[in-house]
Amino acid sequence: MKILLSSVKEQSRDFVLTGPVRLKELEDAGRAEPGEARLEVRVDPAGERWYVSAEVEASFPFRCDRCGRAFAGALTGSFQLLVLATSPGDLEPDDEDTVVVLPPGSQELDLTAAAMEALWLDLPIQLSCEDGDAGPCPGPDGPEEAAAGEGEAAMDPRWGPLAALKQRLEAQAPKGPAATAADQNDSEEQE
Repeated sequence: MKILLSSVKEQSRDFVLTGPVRLKELEDAGRAEPGEARLEVRVDPAGERWYVSAEVEASFPFRCDRCGRAFAGALTGSFQLLVLATSPGDLEPDDEDTVVVLPPGSQELDLTAAAMEALWLDLPIQLSCEDGDAGPCPGPDGPEEAAAGEGEAAMDPRWGPLAALKQRLEAQAPKGPAATAADQNDSEEQE
């Protein structure tokens, strides 16, 4: 997604760019497939510099992290850049993320990296089919197994050690009101 800045000399100009986008790390993990992005850009010229503001929207086929069901999801983001034709040499470290210095003789600005960063910032930690239009998530067992086991309370295996500790403590604890009264009498005799 590139813009030719030599076409923006004296007046502001708006651009609309579309193209394929990939979230490579998610694709490698089987959590997403390539998507399509739309980038709306406004470029304001000011001599040998340009102020660029953009909004990006992208749709992706995602896979739910809980049930594995495919769903269509959307990410949005925005960013602003200051583009310089030549390096001033005195850039502050904080400015390096928002300032782009064009290579000598170049008038082409590639917005792909900035657009991808904005999309990554909108990505949720856990992809859920509930966020798309797929309806409620059936959970980790999937819709078939969840319906078959409705009568049983399925426990997440990560709670197993805590359940074992609870059973051990319950087995060691005195049972019933008589045991409670006996424990109380023992403590009175010790005093």
